[in-house]
Amino acid sequence: MPAPHHRPPSVRMPHLWMPHLRMPHLRMPHVGTALVRTPRAALVAAIAGVLLVLVAPGPASAVPAPASDLAATEVDATVVAATDPDATDPDATATHVTWGVRTASGDLGADRQNYTHELDPGESVTDAVVVTNHDDTPLDLDLYGADGFTTAAGQLDVAGPDVDPVGLAAWFTAATDHVTIEPGESLQVDFALTVPDDAQPGDYAGAVVTSLGSTDAAGVSVDRRLGVRIHLRVSGALTPALAVEDLAVTYDGTVNPFAPGVATVTYTVRNTGNARLAAGQDVRVGGPWGLASVQAEAADVPELLPGESWPVRVEVAGAWPLVRLGATVTLDPTLPGSEGAGSVGAGSDGAGSAGAGSDGARVADVVATASGWAVPWTVLLLVGGAVGALLLARRRRRLRGAAEEARVAAAVEEAVAALRATDATDDANPADANPADQGGPVPDVTVPDVTGSSDTAEHGVAVRS
Repeated sequence: MPAPHHRPPSVRMPHLWMPHLRMPHLRMPHVGTALVRTPRAALVAAIAGVLLVLVAPGPASAVPAPASDLAATEVDATVVAATDPDATDPDATATHVTWGVRTASGDLGADRQNYTHELDPGESVTDAVVVTNHDDTPLDLDLYGADGFTTAAGQLDVAGPDVDPVGLAAWFTAATDHVTIEPGESLQVDFALTVPDDAQPGDYAGAVVTSLGSTDAAGVSVDRRLGVRIHLRVSGALTPALAVEDLAVTYDGTVNPFAPGVATVTYTVRNTGNARLAAGQDVRVGGPWGLASVQAEAADVPELLPGESWPVRVEVAGAWPLVRLGATVTLDPTLPGSEGAGSVGAGSDGAGSAGAGSDGARVADVVATASGWAVPWTVLLLVGGAVGALLLARRRRRLRGAAEEARVAAAVEEAVAALRATDATDDANPADANPADQGGPVPDVTVPDVTGSSDTAEHGVAVRS
């Protein structure tokens, strides 16, 4: 007998743990080009960096001085613009000068926060500004009128002295364009506003500005401007109006098919009338027929002068992807600083109604709508995958059925071919085909009854040898 076969014992190799080697992250330094400023670019930078401190709650002054030396209504501020690229500490090179500006008291009013006048075309008015030197050295200042505009921060600012006047500044005339004020002294400077005969009715804004510019030995230019706002309304037909332009809505969904996404609504508010206007905002987003409507909080539109615009971007959380998403923006305009001005409220018939301004003008609500696609891609992918799987399963069943039918047909064809081959052999060898010729027994053959009866003895014919 052969010796039994023995399987050698298996040898288990010990698991060798290799430590994970983490390659250090190499941070590439940012490579850029150096900025070289030309003298002209430096001058432009200096002008761009100048800030006008406009007196909204009260008059203004340049640098904080002791409280005992300042009027209670004066506010101090200093802005330094460095034109030297190597200058890193503007305060170290700034010339500290302190002065204040405020409205003059007289027949036009006392303790005014700013200047507010309403004139007919061809009419003029004379007012005055008071400039106070809080320093211990004489102060030389330029004085001029400047047109106003709304900044990107929503605040009123004025153009620089190098900008050609086009509105209120073109109608401004001061008794002098330069003043010298002794330490601790105040100087009242008269100025006039003369409206041309062909001036368009509406609101105009600007300021009376005092400016101090200097350049020290280090090449640092310092320009400080302090001023008081001027609001002027030219009498005539007042047509305050706002418009919503370029309204669009986009949708950013989530991977979770059962969670809402974020809709982003963008548009521009433009003052298309001739009066300065501010506005409250209401932004709503919803599906077709207002389904699943969501309201968003939007900051108020700041005061816009005629012709100015304000870009708005509002993100609305909780919006559902209902294929088509609609956005509705409603503006509620107000007339700032006008007696009797009121905010607009929509009536039951959808028409806007508002409080009247100083000349009885009425402002209507502004309603704008737009729509965009909010396709639920995750849901579509899931549904598409399910439909695709169903179609694939049906196709596979059809293929399996067709293969089974082909197999059966082939088997039948093979059986028929074999039967035909047997018949052909029997025809070629009849002796082999008849067992009686060979003396063998003949099997019983029962012929069934065509009537379907199972009684073969009565209805059948038996053939025996």
